[in-house]
Amino acid sequence: MSKLPDAAQDRDGREEDGDRMSPGARREKYASAREAFEELLRLQFTSIEALSATQAAGTAALVSHAIRNVPFYQSRLDMLLGAGGDVDLAKWLDVPVLTRAELVSQAEALKAVALPAAHGTTRVARSSGTSGGQVEVLRSELQDTISACVQMRFWHDCKLDYANNLGMVRALDPNAGIGRKSNPEAVRWGPTWLPYAERGVRRIISVHSPLDRQLEWLNGLAPVYLHTMPSNLVALAHHVRDHGGDVSGIKGAITGGEVLTDDIRAEARKWLGLEAFDSLASAECGLMATNCPDGGGCYHIQAELAVVEVLKPDGGPCRPGETGLLTVTPLYGFATPLIRYQSDDWVKVGEMCRCGRSLPVIAEILGRDRHLLRFADGTRLKLEPESAEIFRHLGPRRWQIAQTALDRITVRVADARCDQPADFDAMAAYVGQLIGRDMNIECSFVPVLG
Repeated sequence: MSKLPDAAQDRDGREEDGDRMSPGARREKYASAREAFEELLRLQFTSIEALSATQAAGTAALVSHAIRNVPFYQSRLDMLLGAGGDVDLAKWLDVPVLTRAELVSQAEALKAVALPAAHGTTRVARSSGTSGGQVEVLRSELQDTISACVQMRFWHDCKLDYANNLGMVRALDPNAGIGRKSNPEAVRWGPTWLPYAERGVRRIISVHSPLDRQLEWLNGLAPVYLHTMPSNLVALAHHVRDHGGDVSGIKGAITGGEVLTDDIRAEARKWLGLEAFDSLASAECGLMATNCPDGGGCYHIQAELAVVEVLKPDGGPCRPGETGLLTVTPLYGFATPLIRYQSDDWVKVGEMCRCGRSLPVIAEILGRDRHLLRFADGTRLKLEPESAEIFRHLGPRRWQIAQTALDRITVRVADARCDQPADFDAMAAYVGQLIGRDMNIECSFVPVLG
């Protein structure tokens, strides 16, 4: 398949020379990607049995390739080999999980020494390193193409209008602009088989830009979809709450990279008038789950891309309603196979969604282990304060809730000028109500929030 372009970086906002490809040549060049996209539209509504069979075939192909071509797996997957040497997935749960520490320390041994020709060339994908050591994997052209098609299925089902522009407010990648001048697709978004003129431009600025600058920049791109992290989305909402601003040209928000809470959704609706379209992805595993586009509130696992398991701390699989660690096997990850790769993301398994899709369901994304409260009995809690309630106690100040011991919570409040007094007693009582346990809760002003 032809490669669909990744998000490109454009710091100065200049337009490239434009498309030199005729509509017919464009349709022909990206025909295989369009066929994959249309097949994905169909597959999400196929039977659970058919989807499972497709996934099992993909898993067997990945395992067979890994045993033959990846040093790390030459004996690690022996339990999956049948008497005749064929792959037998009956003992899948006996395969040890791949840890992040192993991915960091065994990065070279995890890379395939050979790839099927259909996978094309490879590129390096790196994580931010915020979860304990930067991880690096190779991704093939085929893997990028299928991932892009799954992403476009999500956008299609959310009824996004590709004629609008896409304004990305994210951490800047210093390497993203390399080769952009030779690739006019890099400044457009949406399906590459659509005529160039029917797709809006794609621009990116740093998430560290001042909030008023972000709004000014987005207004210059209107009509525009905002692509950012949930924390920045709520920061923009609260900036408009406190200072006003025209947001009529922002038509929707595409979020990822962090947990999108119900509170952030509510604040975005109230102050920005925006609905957020959220997804779960990582640099090493790619896209894993997307919000139900029909308003179900859940996340659909992208089963055509990956085997996603939710495991208890003892390694057993979670049932609907239970919470465990996300464990992922990207099915097209032949360049760096990640077989049963366990992240530190906690999620809750859901029942099948009423929207009619046969894709498995994550009911809730709790977040990474370090972001959850942990108690002496081993349980974890996702704290979900409401912005309106905190505003009532602290005013328009920045704040941070941190667990400093198993029985101690510290609420740090930025010591900024504000006419409204901060009611620390009320804030502590509110946090205690959310936790529902006996905890020592302290509130204090700090010069700077980390």
